[in-house]
Amino acid sequence: MELKLLSVIKSSNFWNSQLSANYYHTSLNQDIFVVWDELYSSNLIFKNTIEILKNLSTDVTFRQNFKTQNTFTFIKPRNRVDIAMRLKLLENRLNVSLRIIDLLDNNLMFRETVTQNVIQNEKWRFQSQTFGYLFSLSYKLFQNKSKNRNRKDRNYQFGGTTD
Repeated sequence: MELKLLSVIKSSNFWNSQLSANYYHTSLNQDIFVVWDELYSSNLIFKNTIEILKNLSTDVTFRQNFKTQNTFTFIKPRNRVDIAMRLKLLENRLNVSLRIIDLLDNNLMFRETVTQNVIQNEKWRFQSQTFGYLFSLSYKLFQNKSKNRNRKDRNYQFGGTTD
C-alpha cells in the first residue's frame, strides 16, 4: 500500500507553503528467514517560501523521516531544517543564493541491521550542516532588439494585411 499527499497553501501575497507526505507499507508472507515481515516507510516535507522584499525571498523547509523498517533493517526517525535565501539584482539578471542544509545539525541516521548471524548498529552522519552559495548571471547576447514580436504591428508584405 502506498499513499501520497501534496497540498499547496497560499497564505498571503508574500507567503506560500507546500506540504507533501508519503507512506509505504507491505506485509510479507515468506517461508525464508526475515527479521521483520511488516515493511514500512514514510516522510513529510513542509516548505515555506516567504517574499521579504520584491527582490529578496527565503525558503524554510522542515523534513521528517519517520521510522523505516525493511526485511533486515530498522531505521530510527530523523529530521532536519533547511533554509535558503535568494537575492535578485540588476533586473533579475544577477542572482545570489545562500543555502544551509541541516541548520540545527541533527540529521543523524541510526540504523540496526539484523541477520541470522549478525546484528549491526550504525550511526551515519550525512549532509550535515552543508553551507552553499551560488552566483548566477543571465545575459542575452546578440539579441535583435529591433525585431517586432507583436503580430498586429507587423508589416506583412506580399499582399498580407493585419486588418
